[in-house]
Amino acid sequence: MPFTINNFIAAVAALGLATSTLAAPTLTKRITPNTQSCTCTDYGIGLGSYSVTIGIPFNGGGRCNDVLNALNNAGDMRPSAWQCVDDQNGGTQLWFNALLNRGGDIDAALESMYPTIAGGFNCPDY
Repeated sequence: MPFTINNFIAAVAALGLATSTLAAPTLTKRITPNTQSCTCTDYGIGLGSYSVTIGIPFNGGGRCNDVLNALNNAGDMRPSAWQCVDDQNGGTQLWFNALLNRGGDIDAALESMYPTIAGGFNCPDY
């Protein structure tokens, strides 16, 4: 029988132990420091939805406005639907919509804000 949490709880119950005292294990996925991942969904109308995970601590979002300003000032990409959040795994998560064919501008803006990212950024340039 493969190990599952349900099998474990059933085994504990069969032994007569109280299952209410068992805590579910917490798994925390930590991203590698100073790395990034950037993907884009092409909506087919010249607009893309970007998702950027950055291996730099979120630290309460103190840099979010500066990052948005850097994107606003980096070419004609027109970022919208901006979100800058704690990714719950030790890093920073950005989501935004922008005009396509601006990957280089996005990379340059993010590299200016996060210069310690190994290898720079790799946002798609459609």
